[in-house]
Amino acid sequence: MWKETAATLSEVIMRLCLRLVLIIASALIVMFAAMPANGGPFPFGPYLSWAFIFASLLMAWCAIRLQSPWERKAVLYAFLSGAAFGCVGVVAGVLGGILLSNKDLTPLVGFFVWGPICFIAGGVAGVAFTAYQRIKISK
Repeated sequence: MWKETAATLSEVIMRLCLRLVLIIASALIVMFAAMPANGGPFPFGPYLSWAFIFASLLMAWCAIRLQSPWERKAVLYAFLSGAAFGCVGVVAGVLGGILLSNKDLTPLVGFFVWGPICFIAGGVAGVAFTAYQRIKISK
């Protein structure tokens, strides 16, 4: 009985610490990414800033509401589909910039514009897919 309570208490403490770390990390990311809106310099542009903000929102969602299996699945699909779409966007943008343009800096558009845009689109698609599955199962 005592060992079960101690294990449960240590699990609760670990979960609270993980939530605290995720909330602090997401707040720092939002602060760092919101600098262009406040007039401060962000060296990588607004699209990467929005990708950081989207990732921090997913982290905050993990920290606050990750009890149900549906929410765990939605966050996992959002991260995985966002990463997959983002990689495809970076590769397509870099290769498209190399093949379709003669300018030297064109491949950077794939990294700083198309990658973050595809990451956000993939994350939203992952959450939408999971929500669609949940609605389909509940009917």
